[in-house]
Amino acid sequence: MTRSHRVIGAALVLLLVLTACSKSNKSNASAGNTNGVTSDSTDNGSSSQSFGPDDDDKIIKSAIDDVQTFYEAEFPKLYGGQFTPIKGGEFPYGPTDPPPNCGSPGVANYKDVAQNAFYCPQGDFVAWDTDNLTNQLLDQFGPYTLAIVVAHELGHAIQARHGILDGRFPTFVTEQQADCFAGAYTQHVQQGGSQKFKVSLGDLDNALGGFLQIRDPVGTDTVNDESAHGSAFQRINAFEDGLNGGMDKCKTYEDETFNFVPEVFVPGSLDQAQQGNLPFDEVEPLVINNLEGFWGEALPLLPGGKKWTEAKTNPFDPTAGFTCGKSTVKGKDAIGKYLYCPDNDTMNWDESNLMPQVYNNIGDLAQGAIIGKLYSQRAQHLTGLPTDSIDAALQADCFTGVWVATTKTLEIDNNLPDNAKMELSPGDLDEIVAAFLQFGAKPIDVQAGKAPTGTAFERLSAFRVGFFDALNNGFKSGLSTCQKTDLSSSNSSSDSASS
Repeated sequence: MTRSHRVIGAALVLLLVLTACSKSNKSNASAGNTNGVTSDSTDNGSSSQSFGPDDDDKIIKSAIDDVQTFYEAEFPKLYGGQFTPIKGGEFPYGPTDPPPNCGSPGVANYKDVAQNAFYCPQGDFVAWDTDNLTNQLLDQFGPYTLAIVVAHELGHAIQARHGILDGRFPTFVTEQQADCFAGAYTQHVQQGGSQKFKVSLGDLDNALGGFLQIRDPVGTDTVNDESAHGSAFQRINAFEDGLNGGMDKCKTYEDETFNFVPEVFVPGSLDQAQQGNLPFDEVEPLVINNLEGFWGEALPLLPGGKKWTEAKTNPFDPTAGFTCGKSTVKGKDAIGKYLYCPDNDTMNWDESNLMPQVYNNIGDLAQGAIIGKLYSQRAQHLTGLPTDSIDAALQADCFTGVWVATTKTLEIDNNLPDNAKMELSPGDLDEIVAAFLQFGAKPIDVQAGKAPTGTAFERLSAFRVGFFDALNNGFKSGLSTCQKTDLSSSNSSSDSASS
């Protein structure tokens, strides 16, 4: 996040599809570990199962069979002809037994393929680092994440058989389409089409964690960097395209525009020096000023056409706590809490514990998004929209997505005073992913009807609906879409794919 000084337009980029046999740029990302909250429970969905040393190989080989069966059925519908199974083999590898070279005789230098999984078009084979990647993905994110890795890699095999892996186009586009194919496979599994895999809400949350694990480094130039695969948010966007639109949607990546938000630092800028994060003390004043300006224009567009009045905020120390209605919460019960209280029309958050941890462990937009969610809930209350269901909570996330989009398009910011202008920085949208992983409801609670909000994946899906509609069509359209879309059905997908 940075203070805004210039106009940057919404980004819909027309790109075409291309090559495989490339390596992931890995960057670990922590979702943080803040203590409890009120309206959102915390759970990162990580796998708690125990696996044997060869289980990742068994799961991957089973997934190869299952994914190829799906692609064999779908390929003729998309392109005509047949999808032939890979002929070059399947190669789990490690430091002492590297895979074959891709495109030349002999074996690969392990350092060149370490912590990677890839499809090689020249040799028509799939290989994965069983010692330092897929075993860790399995332990951390569970079996279905490995199926997504396979669906992504064999997505490159689709591209090879379609004849478009000739290096004409940026690697990023091929990677985006492969993520989309993985989403389409996940849709197939969700619909009961697989005999070997099922997809749970927990798998979908694990997928978000997988994206964060294998995303490109913050600020990667996805258009010009030949090794670019995408940020976590970019890859999730492509995955959800496949999840919601199937293989037909993925095919359009070859000849139509698709949603794409560039995330490149201006060389030598303060934003680059700060790696996209304002100093902690500057975040909340800027976010609050910006949200006041946003809702000043947005609230009259919601039901009732009411005028926005300045919000009351209460960044509290847990020692003093906060009061909502007849209840006062303080001490250990107030640590990590944040909520909008309609009884006294006040937004409350733990300023001493919650906000510093979120800022330090995730980043400034994660901190800002907490406040943004509370502003969205206040808007719902003031206009009489429902506020006491998962659907309502997801709508608030959708409204928050609309707000964040305006910090990219500057559609509202251009009319605000200097102390209210803010702009998206590279990495900010990945901070949203990490924040939802931290503050999404536990899948088991959602399934049992005991959760006050959605899972991490559901929340990100709702955010994405508002964000992209506002990015492409303006914030008025985004607000309308958040009100008329069944956001609870947005959940559907997963991904994590190295390549």
